Amino acid sequence: MVPLTVGSKAYGTLVATLRVRVSVKHPKIHRLPTGKRAEPLGWGLKITTLGETCMAATTCGRCGKYSHMTSIGPAVTAEYASGAAHIIENPFRCDNCHGLNIGGARVLSLPMNTAREDAMGAYWHSQDPDYWHPQFVQGQDYPDVPDHVARPASEAHTCMSVSAYMSAILMARSVIEAVAKDNGIDSGNLFKKIDAMHGKGLINEFAKKTAHTIRTFGNDMAHGDFAVEVDSADAKGVVTFMDYILREVYQAPAELQRLQDAADARKTA
Repeated sequence: MVPLTVGSKAYGTLVATLRVRVSVKHPKIHRLPTGKRAEPLGWGLKITTLGETCMAATTCGRCGKYSHMTSIGPAVTAEYASGAAHIIENPFRCDNCHGLNIGGARVLSLPMNTAREDAMGAYWHSQDPDYWHPQFVQGQDYPDVPDHVARPASEAHTCMSVSAYMSAILMARSVIEAVAKDNGIDSGNLFKKIDAMHGKGLINEFAKKTAHTIRTFGNDMAHGDFAVEVDSADAKGVVTFMDYILREVYQAPAELQRLQDAADARKTA
């Protein structure tokens, strides 16, 4: 630990963690708010204030809020890659809901005193966890959508929340077919079912194009072809437009009906 003074201002006691190289050049310190790290320019050092609780942040796997995480308790360590590296994991408490999360990292060498809570708090000041458990799993509510259609639609969002992008796209494709069947369109492949929904006036021209785009994205995977990878942007777009179809077919008409009922009630009042 070294006391750091820049000009006439004392910045407190700091821990300097050696990275790759050290230069004697005077670093230009970027002072950050309490709980944040400062990266000095010109030194291969990471400077972190002590005397503060660890303030790593992530989306809490318990409450789903992006929150600061406070390290608690000792760390658990294990060898990784046949002893060439190590895994270090630590319990963290969400500052929002106080739920328990586990943060971890793969490191070449372990820090000292992993059994001491204060030592690990200082360690996580200079090393952000590479991963967190559990991941927050989030579905979606669909008022006015039949349950047998809403459940798989919600599951598409759940797949998105855990980065299961292919599963999200496949589920969204299945939802489009479920919408067609729920409205009495049972014959033909999905291409014909989508056109039939448009022909019956269930969906407009834009929704028809949207449904065909979802069908195209999911077709290869539905038939066992996974050669072409999909990413988060692809899956998010597909699930977003799945929601648009559900709103077009179920939710917007139901909302309009409630508004019309309210208007009729005013006339008779």
